[in-house]
This record gives sequence, structure tokens and C-alpha cells, in this order.
Amino acid sequence: MKQSVVISYPHLRIRQEVEENSHTTSNTDETTDSNDNESNDNTEHGEENENEQQIDVKADIREASIVEDDFSDSFECYDIEIEELREWALLGNPAISHFRLEALLKILRCRLLPQLPRCAKTFLGITSNYKIKKFDNDEENEFIYFGLSNHLQLSVNPELHEGADTIYLIINVDGVQLFRSSSKQFWPILWQVDCENTPYEPFPVAIFSGNRKPKNLDKFLEDFINEINELNINGLLVDNRLFKISIKAFVCDTPARAFLKKIKGHGTYWGCERCMVHGEWIKNRVIYPNDDSEERSDESFRQQTNSDHHTGV
Repeated sequence: MKQSVVISYPHLRIRQEVEENSHTTSNTDETTDSNDNESNDNTEHGEENENEQQIDVKADIREASIVEDDFSDSFECYDIEIEELREWALLGNPAISHFRLEALLKILRCRLLPQLPRCAKTFLGITSNYKIKKFDNDEENEFIYFGLSNHLQLSVNPELHEGADTIYLIINVDGVQLFRSSSKQFWPILWQVDCENTPYEPFPVAIFSGNRKPKNLDKFLEDFINEINELNINGLLVDNRLFKISIKAFVCDTPARAFLKKIKGHGTYWGCERCMVHGEWIKNRVIYPNDDSEERSDESFRQQTNSDHHTGV
């Protein structure tokens, strides 16, 4: 009977063919003389079989179907395919989500590309140099600052700003409740380039995480104010063009405006942002009964002429 034995090595496949001959002795119920003769015959046949089973392994080595050079070339091909897959994952606006990319990596890892990582961030080579800081001396409060300059250099298209030397930003600050069953919330600082028919998407400058809004507003805005002042003075170089960066407006809802400006809320007696009218309590609510009060100005606001309107400096 012929049996095929396959021995696998990393770069070489060796196949050996082993001839196995089985011989059986004759019936043991025969006479002693015949048994002795058959025993002698079997011994002779056994010696012949042992000689026949001396196999020269070198003679039976077949040429490998994949040689070492082909094997290394295949891995180089894999590297090229992985790089193309990585570029594909980064294409598009928006790009493929990490959740869907990891599902695709799981499929490819099964048979086609087992060397692929499981994590989308590892596959894309994403590293984070951002430092998460504790805030307000509270272990549950965290703050991270992403910055403006790098993201502006990556996103601004100078061709959309022909003839302009200043790029204006629209800033938004607001609170976002994360869960219904928890008081955990985000307070992000968002920016967007102001441009007619703008193709620019909003992007976070910083994010605060805590069980309530930041207590220390100065610390919350410190990094952002320092960077925006520096960009306004020194400018930002984008594709060999120097732009000044300036804030056009803060777009916030009423509670967020009161938080940023450190003023009384809209339901208080001195809560009007436009004039110095004093509210009155009528029918279980505060109303502002006239429109001939003195209007507020930048100067009166900075000097805090109406001190009851302000909650801090």
C-alpha cells in the first residue's frame, strides 16, 4: 500500500513516498516442519523488505511549489495591499467609521490577511499626544485641549480665500448631556471657518467633561484665548500664505451666553442683555415692562456700570 506523507516547512514543502509492504504468515495450524520452513522463508522475505524500505530522502525531495524568494515577494505584495487598504479607509468625507473598519478587519483576518491588527486606530497608525487634565480639583472633571493651529492648517483651502488676509472663525460653546440616567455632560468649544457657501465642518477646540458645567471659566478658556491672540498677532501660514485669524462671532444659546459673559440669566431682574431695564415679577414670571431704558455698550459692559447684571469679572 502506498502512503503519502507531507511535511510542511515555512518556505518549503517536502513530500516523501513511503512504500509499506505488509506480509502475513501462513496459518499456524499447519505442521511443525512446514511452520519452520515458512518461518525461514518469512525471515528471508523480512530481510529483503527491510532492504527495500531503506529510502533515500534526498532522492524523494520534490522541488517546492513556493520558493523562498516567492514567499518574501508575497509578503511584499501583502504590504502593498495593506497600505492601499489603509489609504482607502482614510478617503471620503466622512471617512469610514472605526466601528465598521474593525468589522472589515475581522473578516480579512480570518483567511486573507491574518497579520492585520484588530484595532482600527492601530491599523490607521493614529497616535494621540493630547494630555487629559483634571479640572477644578475634582477627579471626575476632565479637560482636553486639541488646539487650533494644526487643524486650521489641515482644513483651510487658500483658494477659497482669494484676496483675503484674515480668516474669521465662528465659535460655539454649549453643554451636552450624555446620558438620561446620569448628570455626566460635555462642554465643548467648537469652531468653524466663516466662508460663503462654506464647505467647512465644525471642529472641537477643547472638551470639558464633568457632572456640571465648569466652575472656573478663566481656566476653561485660558488655552483657547492664548492661542487665538497669538494667531491674531502672528498669523498662520497655510500653503505659503500668511493669514491672520480672528473671531467673527460667538453663536450660543441664552444660558451659554450668560455662562461665557458671566452675567445673570435671562429669567432674572437684571437679565436683559440689550438694555439696563429692571424686570418686574408679574403673574409668576419676570417681565421687562418698557423699552426706553439705557442700552448697554461695550464700554459700559467692560466697566460693569450695571453691577447687578454681572456675576464676575
